[in-house]
Amino acid sequence: ANVDIIWIVLDAWLFPFQFVSTLLLLYHQVHSAVIPGLAVIVVAKTACFALLASDGLLRDRQLAAKDRRLGLCTESFSDIRTLQMLGWGPPFMDQMLSAREGELRLA
Repeated sequence: ANVDIIWIVLDAWLFPFQFVSTLLLLYHQVHSAVIPGLAVIVVAKTACFALLASDGLLRDRQLAAKDRRLGLCTESFSDIRTLQMLGWGPPFMDQMLSAREGELRLA
């Protein structure tokens, strides 16, 4: 998650420079057609921001579900003798399968 923040801050810092340089180049080439170009840039940047934000939220939910499932798997592998001795294998397997189904719903 920390690496994603770095890219977001870098993009926010570079955007004004990219924006101004693109507008200057457009104005130099096509004078009055800068306005449609400006509209395209604003729409594209807004769409990218919205998609990246939703991707981050969905990725966090998916990783949380995966962590839950892997925690259950690790617990079952480390305590397999106890689970078999007490007959808790099938209920524990149901928990793992339920966690897997939840993970797949988020994928």
